[in-house]
Amino acid sequence: MAFTGDFRRPIRSECAPRGVTLVEILVVLVILSLLLLLSLPGYRQHVLVAQRRLAQAYLLQLHMRQQQFIQAHRQPATSLAQLGVPAGRTAIDGRGVPIAGDSPGSVYLVELRSHERGYILLAVPQHRQRHDTRCGTLSLDRLGVKGSGGPGLPGECW
Repeated sequence: MAFTGDFRRPIRSECAPRGVTLVEILVVLVILSLLLLLSLPGYRQHVLVAQRRLAQAYLLQLHMRQQQFIQAHRQPATSLAQLGVPAGRTAIDGRGVPIAGDSPGSVYLVELRSHERGYILLAVPQHRQRHDTRCGTLSLDRLGVKGSGGPGLPGECW
């Protein structure tokens, strides 16, 4: 900086760096908050759909195991354990891994219901996945017919 003749007051140079003001920081925070508020619902919906896809894949895997069981034993399995699901692992988590049905991380509870005409596999939404009201409970029967318990059509939910 250059000084005036009396050495008491410095003269400001036009190139001197200046700091960020509080108002500028607040404007940036407001803009970021608005972007977050606008993108959060879309992100949540994406997570619900991704977890629904994991449940679909798991039901299809169990359906294949059931078909193999029928070919080997001439009748459908009556429990998930007969299909090779570890004991007590009646739910899947957000990664599609079988876990205990009462775990807080469960996303879908998986059920096998047998009846005289065959069976039906169900994936019942748990915890946060219950917000997926469009599709609700997913189902897959012995003929491979896919269904959903919400107002969404099976084509939308599968």
